[in-house]
Amino acid sequence: MSSIPRRRIPELFRPRVLACAAFLFGCGLWAFTPLEARLPPEPAPSRSTPTKVPTGPLPFNAAAFHTPVWISPAKEEALADVSPPPPPAPPVRFQLVAVIRGESGHKAVLYDPDADRLIVLGENQSSRGLTAIRLTPTSVDLSDNAGVRTLALRSTGEPAAVGEHR
Repeated sequence: MSSIPRRRIPELFRPRVLACAAFLFGCGLWAFTPLEARLPPEPAPSRSTPTKVPTGPLPFNAAAFHTPVWISPAKEEALADVSPPPPPAPPVRFQLVAVIRGESGHKAVLYDPDADRLIVLGENQSSRGLTAIRLTPTSVDLSDNAGVRTLALRSTGEPAAVGEHR
């Protein structure tokens, strides 16, 4: 006798193995059956209106590939409609250091890095081409020939008490 044990399919897996084998047999049968056998029969042409049925392959029409799929507008029209946006205004070189509340209203303390000095401006006062048009306790609106720009104080949390340094 041979010392190699016989492998047997356990009783539990026999129905599954048989179902898989039947499924694979059905797939092979479907795949290798000729296509004409699977097509439904064509209806018979009616005798009242005779139609001409092409008997061979249709001739190749190369002109169909010369049709434009997308027509872009003329370059002159596209360029005429679009105007370039105005260039952005140069950034303000001043930095808002503080806003002081005085007897005559608020005053902004600005740092000018070009001149390395502090400038104090009240409402409607000008310096180096900038005019302070509106002052609030936390910001100043500056106007020049490029437009109106707002400088605001950085908020670091709670306001400092009188005489307290940060």
